[in-house]
Amino acid sequence: MVFAQSLPAYEAAGGAPALGVDEVVRRAQEQFQRLKANLPDFICFEKVVSRSFIRGWPQKPVVVVSRFTGRQVPDPSTDLKFRESRVVKTVNGHPPPKGWHYDDLFSFGGGFSSALATVIGAHAPRHQTYHLGPREWIEGKPALVVFFVSKPRDPGLFIQIEGRAVPYRDSGKAWIDPVSFEVLRLQLRLRYATRPPRTLTVEIVYREVEIAGGVYPLPAKVIARQPVTRSLGGRYLAQYSDYRKFTTDATIEFPH
Repeated sequence: MVFAQSLPAYEAAGGAPALGVDEVVRRAQEQFQRLKANLPDFICFEKVVSRSFIRGWPQKPVVVVSRFTGRQVPDPSTDLKFRESRVVKTVNGHPPPKGWHYDDLFSFGGGFSSALATVIGAHAPRHQTYHLGPREWIEGKPALVVFFVSKPRDPGLFIQIEGRAVPYRDSGKAWIDPVSFEVLRLQLRLRYATRPPRTLTVEIVYREVEIAGGVYPLPAKVIARQPVTRSLGGRYLAQYSDYRKFTTDATIEFPH
């Protein structure tokens, strides 16, 4: 059972009884599980613009164009785990310099699966408190609004930062389609238990894309920002397009 912090409810499609927060979250969870079960391995075009702040000074933006691959692989703890990889084609319009590594960028990984799992995954209600907000419109479509915040003193939330597990708390907002219960947009605010504490804000915009005859809600844009702390910070924008099913001979046309 999902703990409801407040009592507003939405009328379901077709005049059905109103939906409380428990039911909205449950249906969004079911939709997420269907996505995980049915999503084929895919490739797509990825364009990343990353900018770091070092000693408080902004560095020049780095533009990275890649072929991105997403695959669902068996995992003993979750039954399916999303794995991502990329083949970098250009860095600032040129082939990657010798010794250059994508991991050296300020970046955010998790827009395809981990962010949703944190909010509406099978175990998310153990860690999150939910409540409904008034309906809003997203790009001309009505959306259910669910606010969430991690439960106080929850010991089960960790994130990998620079190779070590760091506790964190989160809060945010999800816009959910009232018919399909797909997440249309997600905003997250992560607060890490570091010294000094760090904060990361993330926004993910989802679009329905066709892959091998099926339609799936996948990221079109991921934005992440970390305010400067101890003179370090960053901004990150990733855009995704040209989704298609992964095959050994699948190709994507890259701009010249």
